[in-house]
Amino acid sequence: MKIIMQLAAVLLFTVLGVTKVTAQEIKISYDSTGVHLNNKLITATTPFDEVKAVLGKKYRKQKYTKQAVAYVYKKNGLIFLTEDGNIKGITITLIPDTIDGGPKEVYEGAFAVNGVSFSKNSTQADILALTTVDLECPGPGFCSISMDSTESNCMFGFSSTGKLFTITLSTTKNMLH
Repeated sequence: MKIIMQLAAVLLFTVLGVTKVTAQEIKISYDSTGVHLNNKLITATTPFDEVKAVLGKKYRKQKYTKQAVAYVYKKNGLIFLTEDGNIKGITITLIPDTIDGGPKEVYEGAFAVNGVSFSKNSTQADILALTTVDLECPGPGFCSISMDSTESNCMFGFSSTGKLFTITLSTTKNMLH
């Protein structure tokens, strides 16, 4: 009977289109149209509920102000910063976070800028090799991209050895600048 109930639940979720993705199935990209989560455009007016529909409710909620809240997906290496319930930024963690409250697992999904893929093994040299975007590297530990055609931007953080360790995507130009 238990197996029949499990099969019925899987069938119901499949018919309704309600499926959660695994950490490896998450795809985040940044291009001239903006920030995308599993091919869906994320803007400053995208409600966090749309992320919950994809990633589920296994997150830790951290309130900063009445309007600003971070949702930490510890097992996916992701942090979503929201304001008034809408997504303002996404942080991708590529090394385990030693700070209390941060992701304990690294991001295992796909990440691309203008179709060029990056991973937890990428380095500053890999980012600097991007020729399809204008990079600004004002300091030794980070570089940023801001495309004129979109309100979003992207910042890369590097360790002292040049290894990529964090990526922060913003749905508004003024969040990272």
